[in-house]
Amino acid sequence: MPAFEESYLGQLVSIRKLTGKDYKFLLPAARAVVRDPSGKVLFVRRKDNGKWVMPSGSQELGETIYDCMRRETREEAGIEVTSATVMAIYDYFATSDDFYQTLHVQFLVEEWSGKVVKETDETTDARFLSVDEIRAMVPDKISLYYLDVIDDLDKFDGRVIIK
Repeated sequence: MPAFEESYLGQLVSIRKLTGKDYKFLLPAARAVVRDPSGKVLFVRRKDNGKWVMPSGSQELGETIYDCMRRETREEAGIEVTSATVMAIYDYFATSDDFYQTLHVQFLVEEWSGKVVKETDETTDARFLSVDEIRAMVPDKISLYYLDVIDDLDKFDGRVIIK
C-alpha cells in the first residue's frame, strides 16, 4: 500500500495546495457491500475520523475500478473479494468549500474469502451490522447517505441503480 502522499488522492491534496481552489476534481471511487449469511452488512470504523463506513476508497491511476474495490476491501477489512457485481453508481458532491465530485461505483460482493480483520492501518474495528443497527447509528456514527445504500440494496434486482 503506497503512502497517502503517493496515492492519487494524496497527490490531489498536494495539487490543491499549489492551485488553490481554482480547479475542480472528479474522483472515481469504489465501495463494497459485503453481507454475511444472515444478511448483515460489513462496516469498518475509520481510524482518521471514527465514522463507520462500508469498505471503499479512491481509484488509483492504472487500476481498474473492480481492482480498486478489491484492494480497499482487503486494506480495510482483511478479506479477499472473489466475485462481485456492480450494484449502483452514485454521484457525491463535496460539502466543504473545496469543490470536488466523487463518482462511486458500488459493488455487491457475492463471494469473499478470509476472516474479517478488526484493525488495519486504516481502521480500528470491523463488524457486520443489521439494518436496525445501521439506522440507529445514523447520523452520529454512520453518514446519512448509507441509508440510501441500504435501501438500494433491498431494491436491487440485478439492474444497476444510478443516482
